[in-house]
Amino acid sequence: MGVKDAVQRLCNARLSVNWEMQRGAIAAIKGPKNHISEFNSQLKKRRDVLAKRISEIDGLSMVSPKGAFYSFVKIEQMGNFKTDWEFVRALLKEGVVVVPGSAFTTLLPPTYFRIVFLPQIEKINEAMDKIAAFMGKNAK
Repeated sequence: MGVKDAVQRLCNARLSVNWEMQRGAIAAIKGPKNHISEFNSQLKKRRDVLAKRISEIDGLSMVSPKGAFYSFVKIEQMGNFKTDWEFVRALLKEGVVVVPGSAFTTLLPPTYFRIVFLPQIEKINEAMDKIAAFMGKNAK
């Protein structure tokens, strides 16, 4: 790529948010907020379902978050898995997507995974059923 092409690409780059997005942001900020409390209420219900279900699974524990839509779950019984990465890869084969805790921080030992509770309660329960079966087969 020559200098002329590089300058043209730079000129084509957007250096700010377009006006449509700016207008949309203003409408979102100034508009009604009644949907926020309903959404937060739904998230609390989902969080509580997740916390209850995790507490019922031997080998897992978690502290309920107060301001996030995800939780870090401690894997207390790793079974034959040496790391959280091995654990979540095996869990993925069972149809459950979680993220190794070590992908977010090195402050925790590699015995955590992060799970979100944004899905509907039915989906959370479905995932928890699969995780419970997985732990029953793999934890020790």
